[in-house]
Amino acid sequence: VGVDNTAVAGWDPNHYLFQAKASLAKYRYDLGIVFLFVGNDIVRNKRAGLLPREPESHQHWRIPHAFTRKEIIDALLYPFNELMERTSHLYVFIKNASQSLLARVGLTAYYFPEIFLKAEADSPRWTITAEICADIKSEFGKFATPVVFVLLPESSQVHREFFDRYVQWFGIDPATVDLDQPNRLLAGEFAKSDLRLIDVLPELRRGAKAGSRMYGWIDDHFNRNGHRAVAEAIQPVVKELVAHL
Repeated sequence: VGVDNTAVAGWDPNHYLFQAKASLAKYRYDLGIVFLFVGNDIVRNKRAGLLPREPESHQHWRIPHAFTRKEIIDALLYPFNELMERTSHLYVFIKNASQSLLARVGLTAYYFPEIFLKAEADSPRWTITAEICADIKSEFGKFATPVVFVLLPESSQVHREFFDRYVQWFGIDPATVDLDQPNRLLAGEFAKSDLRLIDVLPELRRGAKAGSRMYGWIDDHFNRNGHRAVAEAIQPVVKELVAHL
């Protein structure tokens, strides 16, 4: 098996479409697999192109230009955080253990994805994301190459204690949230466009219910159990799509 992994952190379906065009112009594939992350891959905008961004550089210490919260954070706390994250495992450990406190004072990078809010049910993002994925399928279709989309859940959908943590940190009203909303609405839009979607949430929930932790202790990426559950969920579909080879 040969794998061409084009994954890039921070991309969304618009990028996946552009990458599909670029890769298919150079190579031929037997199968395309597109992974969509519930947390940030359900987008509001369909783009015809993307401008290159400036390279990110390290934050540098400087004297605050004003005695405001934002300016003090930008001038002093951000550079301190960057330096310590690069040089001290102990700092990272203490920071992760203090996320509850940091969230209360607004100093955490954690966020609660708005796609779980019931108010987002009528958002155009569900249709737009499906339209972009239909374009990706069309690009693969030019070469008679099947493509399957895999929906990866956010950790709070799998482990209830993760959601309870968000409720505590950000003061969320559970009555305003539907953790199954993204999967349900996106599945409906994908079905309209005849797109093959594998939702691995049930598989991960079964593992969690059986007592297995599916995400890491340091961050919310899959651990070994999570990766195994996803692989087992998509394997039958992959075998089916390449059975003619």
